[in-house]
Amino acid sequence: MSGDTAIDVLARAGSQGLTPVDLAKALGISKACTSQVLRELKANGSARGPFRIGRSTRYFSATHAPSRQHVEDRIEEWLRNAGLKLTSLSDLEAIARPWPKAFFKDAISALKGEGAIVELRGPRKSRLYLHREPLLEQLRVEREGATGARELEDTTSSLSLDTVRSVYEALRAQQGGISAVTIYDLLKRMGSSKEELHRLLLDEAKSGRLTLHPASTVNFPSEVMEAGIRMEGQPYPFVTVVLKEVA
Repeated sequence: MSGDTAIDVLARAGSQGLTPVDLAKALGISKACTSQVLRELKANGSARGPFRIGRSTRYFSATHAPSRQHVEDRIEEWLRNAGLKLTSLSDLEAIARPWPKAFFKDAISALKGEGAIVELRGPRKSRLYLHREPLLEQLRVEREGATGARELEDTTSSLSLDTVRSVYEALRAQQGGISAVTIYDLLKRMGSSKEELHRLLLDEAKSGRLTLHPASTVNFPSEVMEAGIRMEGQPYPFVTVVLKEVA
């Protein structure tokens, strides 16, 4: 059986691909011959694989082969459509299940590095995600309400992570070295607006320079809860922050 016939079969399988056994059946050849055909197709760039998807190993025509970009696009589309509703890591893994698992971790890292998605910490340090676009839109709306409909992008602020860090370190020292500092305590010390601090903390969480944690296991006072960052679909606001150590 010619290589062209084999690639035609793979092309018809499209994005589903074929296992070596299924390809052998479609071509009516032995397992050994199928292995040789696949080696030739891979050598000339006509086929890609093997890819581990679920419990099976699959091969694809070059035009239908999965890629990390496919996973990135699907994750980003899902999170963008989810708006401000946080999505768990396990939910994203389920979304990416049709593609090789090896692509998933790289796709998440790439999207975080590009600033396309934001990673937050949920109960028991679970990872939660949302897309930057609905987040920026929410921040813009909040800022307009606080500043008389000024565009978020046009506003300037003296608040920076360095400013927050100096206050954070002082509060952490007062707590005996405990890393989790409440947003409420930061607000009291800094005198900045809640919207301004929330925006900075979310931006820096997106960049991985800090983590935000919800009030799920501790009974915080009402003023601490009020100062926290609330997200759609989450029963508890994010009330504490942990800054990463400066390298």
